[in-house]
Amino acid sequence: MKDYKVIVDLDSDPVNPRHFDNMGIILAYHRRYSLGDIDKRDRIRNPADGINGWGEFEQYLRDVERAAVVLPVYMYEHSGIVLSTTPFNCAWDSGRLGLIFCTNEMIKYEYRVDVITDKEIELATQRLVEEIKDYSAYISGEVYQYTILETQVCNLGHEHQIEIDCCGGYYDKEECERHAEKTLLHIKLRNS
Repeated sequence: MKDYKVIVDLDSDPVNPRHFDNMGIILAYHRRYSLGDIDKRDRIRNPADGINGWGEFEQYLRDVERAAVVLPVYMYEHSGIVLSTTPFNCAWDSGRLGLIFCTNEMIKYEYRVDVITDKEIELATQRLVEEIKDYSAYISGEVYQYTILETQVCNLGHEHQIEIDCCGGYYDKEECERHAEKTLLHIKLRNS
């Protein structure tokens, strides 16, 4: 019987999830960091240009950009950066960074509907929350990969660990572990 080992570790070369096909647009404003969808931010009015506060900016997005879902984005910065759509409980190291939104057209396209119902709004809202979680994992360096090793014995009788499968880009450690175990099960079934 073959012996296998699964290693889950940080991904050494993760991909920025904002390069994927995202539903939301992140508009983030910070004096020291370039965060969010910079390429899309430049075509949308800056909240400093005559807009008073986040509420007015959100209304501008709903009126002009036809935003259907708008969520706040908060940042906690202390030995790293964490993002969330809900506020952090630290007044000193956290605050509002910006927002994430999607338009009516994006929702209709994504869910293949002509009329947007509460169901699509709920799905889109959850999707935007997940996009912020993935982006937060990326910028905080918490993207994972797994490696599956097989112990093989060479003709001199020495044991060697040979990599037989690996996959990275998991923005959730538990998801990475589940996929690694599922892949290992397929490998074992294939080799039995």
